[in-house]
Amino acid sequence: MRIRSLILLILALFFFLSLLFQLNLEKVRGEAIPRPPFLYLPTGRYLKAVTLGYENFAADILYLWSIQRYSRYEGEHRFRYLEHVYNMITDLDPQYIDPYLIGALTMAREGSDYERAFKLLQKGMRNNPDEWILPLDAGFYALMDLNDYPKAIDYFMRASKIEGCPPEVDRLIAGAFLRKGDKVSSLKFWLDIYNSTTDERIKEVSYNHIYDLKIAIDLEMLQSAIDNYKEKKGRVPSSLSALVREGFLKGIPVDPDGKSYGYDRNSGTVSAASEYKLRH
Repeated sequence: MRIRSLILLILALFFFLSLLFQLNLEKVRGEAIPRPPFLYLPTGRYLKAVTLGYENFAADILYLWSIQRYSRYEGEHRFRYLEHVYNMITDLDPQYIDPYLIGALTMAREGSDYERAFKLLQKGMRNNPDEWILPLDAGFYALMDLNDYPKAIDYFMRASKIEGCPPEVDRLIAGAFLRKGDKVSSLKFWLDIYNSTTDERIKEVSYNHIYDLKIAIDLEMLQSAIDNYKEKKGRVPSSLSALVREGFLKGIPVDPDGKSYGYDRNSGTVSAASEYKLRH
């Protein structure tokens, strides 16, 4: 074990001396744009071969160095080789979760490179299919930063299927469906949350969403039927019951309080007697 450690120390010393020599050589040459030192590192796959079984230790060292480097804000080309750095670390130790998360965070929030952030997180998902935090993080970037609701829903759904994922992810899915404009799917998730939780606070929040979504969906359905009637008949229906009588609706819904929806024949619009519980 001592001989192995000594060999590793000699190899590491040889590498860093070679790196120092190369940097000094470039300085003497007067190169206009110094090359980042980590560019002289091989890819993680080859670097792993020369660590003599200490790849986790090498990944730790590179990860700590990367945090130090990217916590500084100077440097014109600071993020140019970001992907290379975190690929080296995660190739050395594919089950090391933090570099995927911090690497993606730096790429997305600091480097404004969401494509590479998703790519790194997807690599983490392939190497660690049981880690729900990776798709959850990707979902947050898609939802909060990019307003890409289908992508957010996809990642949140993947996270929700992994054992140990917090149940709160269902609320994120419901919210993402609502932002996407899919009220029916959002209502379904809020109903599932309401029926599965024992937390009274969450139950109340869920009910408020269910209440508002039920009204919104009913109003949209009724208004769509009225508009369809007007397009085909050339006039608005005399009443909401006329929509059922003439085959434009199967039935007239009532709001969550059991109240009938109002209908203004002059304008051809519907309204709810009950007020929304959440701010709209």
